[in-house]
Amino acid sequence: MKLPTFWLLVLQGVFGCIPWNAYGMYSPLWMELIGYTPLQVAFIGSAGRLANVFSGIFAGFLGDWSHRCLPYHGRLLCAEASVLFGMTWMTIMLVWIPKDSADHLYLFAGIYMAFSLTATWTPNSTNRPMIADIVPTWARASVFSIFCMAERVPSSFAGYFVSFLAESQFGYHKPDVEQLSDAGRAANVRALSTALALMTSIPWILCIFTYSSMHFTYNGDVQKTARRVAQTKQIAYKIVDPEDADEGDAEKCLLAKAKKVLE
Repeated sequence: MKLPTFWLLVLQGVFGCIPWNAYGMYSPLWMELIGYTPLQVAFIGSAGRLANVFSGIFAGFLGDWSHRCLPYHGRLLCAEASVLFGMTWMTIMLVWIPKDSADHLYLFAGIYMAFSLTATWTPNSTNRPMIADIVPTWARASVFSIFCMAERVPSSFAGYFVSFLAESQFGYHKPDVEQLSDAGRAANVRALSTALALMTSIPWILCIFTYSSMHFTYNGDVQKTARRVAQTKQIAYKIVDPEDADEGDAEKCLLAKAKKVLE
């Protein structure tokens, strides 16, 4: 793939997966340090996953609507807005909500639901439709598998960096949660919150810059792919005259459209 948009999508995928892996790995420990029981931690997580279901459906419609309103820019604006929403809600949850006790269960659950409703638009509204636009149909499965591998392998190290920052830079101590004093628990909560804040906000900022760069490449790459598809079909098949294309013959109609693109 020699299209800049594809590699920018891979790059944003690397940046975008780091916060999810980091928070997903350490959020149960972080909540238990605050004082939530395993049942309460499960309640907060389930609330977020339920919101995520509706977010995925909404994101698909939002992406299509934004593309109709602003072709080649609407989907990218959706992604940028989603990342900004995610950063905002995550910062509120990690930094601003009081963590001296477990008295804010429903506030935590509500903010996590808001986070899950708004921070999860990018796959359905932007990434997958854009890959479909810039990759020919005969290569989509293989290219998409490469895309998934390329974005997930580097981000799998996110958990290590969270633990490194928490222990070496912010004073996290390793004793079991039950053995910690109140002061030690509070110190560990602060250390883990700060490490998670860094490992979520910095990659998301880079992710926004990457999406912004695609405003300059997406349209051109879609046109390149359309020309390549048309030229490939011209070589592989005998192009029929568009005047003779029968609307009921899907193959002839496709070839006729290819000829029009070439013209």
